Amino acid sequence: MYFKLVVNKIEKNFKDNDENDKRIMYEMFYQKIFNIAFVIIKDKNLAQEITQETFIKVFRNIETLSEKDKIESWIRRIASRTAMDYYRKRKKTYNIIAKEEYIDLKVQENMIDSTVDRIIKKIEEKEIIRQEIEKLNTIDRKILMLKYEYGLKNAEIASTLEMTVEAVKSRHFRSKIKLRDTLVKLLKDK
Repeated sequence: MYFKLVVNKIEKNFKDNDENDKRIMYEMFYQKIFNIAFVIIKDKNLAQEITQETFIKVFRNIETLSEKDKIESWIRRIASRTAMDYYRKRKKTYNIIAKEEYIDLKVQENMIDSTVDRIIKKIEEKEIIRQEIEKLNTIDRKILMLKYEYGLKNAEIASTLEMTVEAVKSRHFRSKIKLRDTLVKLLKDK
């Protein structure tokens, strides 16, 4: 009941830009907005920042609210959208940082590996791939050989093997899937 009275008072007098009404509204909704922001962001400082930004948006746009009895859900929606915007911005920043750190780790890893180790690894990997390709049927082996060793396009392969382009594409795709699955299994077993 008290909530409805305060909301009604705020609605009637808000246009007068009454600071007391804003303070009451702030006190009524602060904890709810903060909780929404904190659940989404999981950072107290950012949650406080989001809460402040939410109130700025609420105070700027209160006149646009058509259904005054739904003020709380309207404020919650603004809070959750504001928090999600922060989350998206933060995620992009972390993704950029994570990519940079990943690149740094890769550079360090390459420096640690000796040239000989890398050459041996590549020879082993190529040998495994060759062995797996040999297990494919003759046509699939030919398609892969023409595609990767000779660099032919699908139309050229189709012409060479007297097949349709669609058949070449399909067989090529299935062969790659078979190889990928086998190689993933082999790498897991190592």
